[in-house]
Amino acid sequence: MVTNSCCNPADKPLEDRAFRVIDQAIAETGVEAEVRAVSATDAIAGAMPSDIVTEIQNRIAQGTLEPPVVLVDGRIVTGNGVDHKDVVAGLAATTNVAN
Repeated sequence: MVTNSCCNPADKPLEDRAFRVIDQAIAETGVEAEVRAVSATDAIAGAMPSDIVTEIQNRIAQGTLEPPVVLVDGRIVTGNGVDHKDVVAGLAATTNVAN
């Protein structure tokens, strides 16, 4: 998950909710997943591949995405409040790829 509370502390409650949604989706799908938070600052500084950072920045600039942003296997699955269905679908897609 790419977080923004490093730059906007008011986003912390959104991030806490996102972690709960992610944990619930993992429990429901049974997918083994590593959950980690990367601050927007660290992502821009190289903690994430530049093409993913650019996509996130472009979508934020277009108004189609807001942090926190959840990624599964390097794909953006949700932002804008973190939709439970989108996280489940993103996790489920990883099992389809593995099969």
